[in-house]
Amino acid sequence: MSERVSGRKKLAYPNRLRLNHTAVLTAVFLLLVTAIPLAVAAASTFTSVAVGAQTPSTLFYGTGGDVTFTITVNRINNGNLDVDLSISPLSPAGASTTISPATVSFTGNTPTSLTSTLTIHTTASTPAGSYGFIITGIGNGNEQNHVKTAGGTLTITKKPASVTPDVKTKIYGDVDPTLTGTLSGFLGGDGVTATYSRTAGETVAGSPYTISATLSAPGENLDNYDITYNTAAFTITTKAASVTANSASKTYGDPDPIQIEPCILTGFLPGDGVYATYSRTPGETVAGSPYTTSCQLFPPEVLGNYNIMELTGLFTITKKGASVTPNAASKTNGDPDPVFTGTLSGFLPGDHVTATYSRTLGETAGNYIISATLLPVDVLGNYDIIYNTAPFTISGQPPDCDDAVPSTACFWPPNHKFEDVTVNGVTDANTITIGTIFSDEKTCTESGAGGAKCPDANVFGSLAQLRSERSGNSDGRVYKIQFTAENGDGSCSGFVKVCIPHDQSGKCKIDKKTTPAGATVLQVNSKCCCIDEGDLYNALAYS
Repeated sequence: MSERVSGRKKLAYPNRLRLNHTAVLTAVFLLLVTAIPLAVAAASTFTSVAVGAQTPSTLFYGTGGDVTFTITVNRINNGNLDVDLSISPLSPAGASTTISPATVSFTGNTPTSLTSTLTIHTTASTPAGSYGFIITGIGNGNEQNHVKTAGGTLTITKKPASVTPDVKTKIYGDVDPTLTGTLSGFLGGDGVTATYSRTAGETVAGSPYTISATLSAPGENLDNYDITYNTAAFTITTKAASVTANSASKTYGDPDPIQIEPCILTGFLPGDGVYATYSRTPGETVAGSPYTTSCQLFPPEVLGNYNIMELTGLFTITKKGASVTPNAASKTNGDPDPVFTGTLSGFLPGDHVTATYSRTLGETAGNYIISATLLPVDVLGNYDIIYNTAPFTISGQPPDCDDAVPSTACFWPPNHKFEDVTVNGVTDANTITIGTIFSDEKTCTESGAGGAKCPDANVFGSLAQLRSERSGNSDGRVYKIQFTAENGDGSCSGFVKVCIPHDQSGKCKIDKKTTPAGATVLQVNSKCCCIDEGDLYNALAYS
């Protein structure tokens, strides 16, 4: 234990020190030897701080965003060293700063230079200009309170902007139009407005005049912009006037029409007393027209005050109207074409115009066009001919039921189940509708029928369902299916027969003693044969 007395320690046990005098001297000697290197070794020293270039190098006013600067801290000698970084001052409105890291720490034999990043956060309202700042570094390592500084500059570049007056014009003697223009690049919140004016003058000869702009804005907002002041031309034009010769026409051989106002004058001042005379180039043939009509103005001494548009007209000798109209015709597919006829109208009898009629090619059912060819060619140029056309219709054939067959002509076994049957073999049919179905032997509605289930047949439009059954004592059952086929050109009717044989021997014959008169043999194939006794019973009937 020890206690401090007058700035020095007093040993609590002096006798113990005397007993170990030799040991104490030895320890002191070793301590001094060991401390010699520490006395000669240099501490890590903070030498300088530097500020790099602004990134991005250009930040326009109104953009806002972050710019960064690299801060480099330098030291010499190894050892531990902390350098605290700070910035001052920073005055632009709406800006703030961040230094990361705010303390740069050197340890041991780390590099002689470390970096930190200064981020300046700007807004769109941060004014344009150059803003200097100081980075201060304070060392807190082995060598305390070394202070180093370095300067930097934040630059907010003026925003490019422009004012461009609109080009304007007026007619001599009119009042000036409202002068307008376009502001480009200015922020809406800065309240920039433009007033436009032009250089003085009211003569055509003195134009174009120059339109320019004067800008205004609250406070010093215009200082944030690099402004291009464009100009525009203001032109005073001559007074427009015109003279128009009216166009006219006649049919070949007629006299020229008399016009009430052959020349139309516009834009001339009444006090100048301008008037015109009318004429046309000579000629009376259709081939030579149109001819030119024109007007000559008087008096010449006042015409120089106007920008005059002189418009000529046309005098046309028109062709005589005429037409050819074929008559409509038709035929049934497969028949020869009829003789085509038509009507000629408007042609002069002395020109002996005749027509030959023909139609577009094709022989299938459908619509074709009849047209005309006129002769003689050498007189047709005298006419304005309307070539009418007419329809030629080839009608299609109605459906043909002669080759109709059932989709299935024989059922086996007679299991009393329904079988589907359609009608095939009908040509040119759009629809096939099944009507009545007959049976040549008793059906379910008759006593003594071969089966008790009703009905013996169903119809669903073009589909028939037939019950596959027959009487065990009969010579087979024959169903007769009646149908109607239709298309747009007509219809046909017919029937098909379906056999449910007694057995599959394929043999059946008419017994004159037992078979009713008029019965026929329905031989479907080598295993299917029925005796058709006629349309005796309605297979569609219910009990």
